[in-house]
Amino acid sequence: IENFMYRTTDDGLTWSTIPAPGNYCYDLFAFEDQLYALWNNKYWRLNLIGLNWELISPDFGKGNYPNGIYISGQNRIFSTENSIVASIDDGLNWKTSSFGRHNNDDPFIPIGKRIYKLGNFSGLLYTEDSGLNWQIVNIETTYSIIDLASVGGKLLGSSYNKGVLSFDENKSNFISADKGLYSAVVYNLALGIDFLWAACGNGVFGFNLKTFNWLDNQNLPIPKWQYSRIAISSSAYVAGSEQYDSKLYLSKNQGLSWDTLFPFKNTM
Repeated sequence: IENFMYRTTDDGLTWSTIPAPGNYCYDLFAFEDQLYALWNNKYWRLNLIGLNWELISPDFGKGNYPNGIYISGQNRIFSTENSIVASIDDGLNWKTSSFGRHNNDDPFIPIGKRIYKLGNFSGLLYTEDSGLNWQIVNIETTYSIIDLASVGGKLLGSSYNKGVLSFDENKSNFISADKGLYSAVVYNLALGIDFLWAACGNGVFGFNLKTFNWLDNQNLPIPKWQYSRIAISSSAYVAGSEQYDSKLYLSKNQGLSWDTLFPFKNTM
């Protein structure tokens, strides 16, 4: 928002501001306890003091807009609409793999020696060498998959029309994994300590990783648009938000009840 962003260190009770890389910076990411931001078609990293931003991405080229980031040690991987750019030496050297306007803005998902990425019309992409080379797995076109996540070494996908799906490596395809889920449209997935959380068109639902059941958490209001974002804190608090809204909902008891927070009003 303008040239600053909001930060909370007490699970949403109070908020302060820190400088942003520039005006109208909306997309934030966290890797290895450091904060990253997308601004002006470049990726920036906040230093450990929390005051200055460092440019950490290469020049993507004219008309090549970035939409994904993955950081692990010296490994940096970025996606654009039509390519994936990777470095294994902290940005000293880069390799670009092109796919032709086939990349979504879903996250990179590391599982074992693989890193997965949804490739829209290309299908499912994965790499086994830190992003230098990519393989394509064609998936059924009837699966409108929009987000990826992982639980217990399994790759999951959320969809517009099939709920939550699990990737079967032997079949090279997704299979149903949504028994008990009360919404077919799943916009976002997030992994907590004991639950996998799904942001859906009509609510936020939790999948208990011990009992393997979906909880019918219908204590949130029906959204004007949809619940599109979820965040999990280290203390297992769950935050969810509607699209195009200035408030968020916070649960401290695994979705049994939700508090409504207005960060803009509680800023220090």
